[in-house]
Amino acid sequence: FHNSIDDVGNFLPVGCRYGTHDDASDSCTIDAADLLQCCIKGSGLTEPVVGFTKESVTVSNGTVTNVAASAEAENAYDVWIAPTADGDITVQIEANKVKDLAGNDNVASESLTRKCDITPPSVTLSSNIKMDPFGPNDLIGNPFTVTVTFSETVTNFTASSVTVSNCTVKSVSPSTGAAKIYTVVIEPPDHDDVIAISIAGGAVTDLAGNGNTASDVLT
Repeated sequence: FHNSIDDVGNFLPVGCRYGTHDDASDSCTIDAADLLQCCIKGSGLTEPVVGFTKESVTVSNGTVTNVAASAEAENAYDVWIAPTADGDITVQIEANKVKDLAGNDNVASESLTRKCDITPPSVTLSSNIKMDPFGPNDLIGNPFTVTVTFSETVTNFTASSVTVSNCTVKSVSPSTGAAKIYTVVIEPPDHDDVIAISIAGGAVTDLAGNGNTASDVLT
């Protein structure tokens, strides 16, 4: 995604373009698949400069992977940052990192901080019904529930998110007061068979867009 800087030196939120804006509190979320791309224009870059490279950018909890002149605004650069871990990423251009055409050093910019989430959600399956493929089978024709618990809030969890074998998903509903827990009603076959239930990797995403890891298979 692409963040821009307004006329007063503030970073614009996701989806905004260069213009007039004055809110330094805007924030955004990034995931493991996306690199934080910031259009830097402000203190120290208000005129043409020379020598602006990856080494000109100071980053905590991340690594600068590329720097290029931006087409978004005059005297602007795009800086790609790969996050290191969950948490805040802070970006700054410290003083004396570049020079203008007259040889003057830049002054330090303000710091830009963004939240980072690169951890995929995990998921577990449980049921109060004993599912023993080698023992007595009292599930024939009797629907039962499976509790699906994610490690964090996810989006787009539906019946199609559940992988089943020799049974069908009758319904999926979120648990009251717990956005990361769902109740899945399973319709077993009307004959003896081994059924299997699981959540495949990437079936859903968290709020940052990270796909889930695969669950164990419940049989």
